[in-house]
Amino acid sequence: QDGYKCRFCSFTARQRGNVISHERRHTGERPYQCRFCPYATAQQGSLNSHERIHTGEKPYKCRWCSYASPRKETVKIHERKHTGEKPYKCSVCTYATTQRWNLKLHERRHLREST
Repeated sequence: QDGYKCRFCSFTARQRGNVISHERRHTGERPYQCRFCPYATAQQGSLNSHERIHTGEKPYKCRWCSYASPRKETVKIHERKHTGEKPYKCSVCTYATTQRWNLKLHERRHLREST
């Protein structure tokens, strides 16, 4: 088996479960329901992360300080404050940032300047 293909687009994956999860983007199906509020999602991992908002669980810890978060990605971004890592770099100028969103906002300024 080479992999599994999405019924709606060209997405493929080696594991069937990944394609099933992906296809929910097309169908809008959200089978995972929060126990505490109306939130529902297409992926079990997203539900687990969301429910930590209600439980207060913060399993992800910064390696350098006491910061903790319910989301792994949030700690990763936070740790860049300690390391100085700025992986998102502007293709027009020397600006660099710790978060992809900040780079997108920055690059929009260049687009406005050129119009």
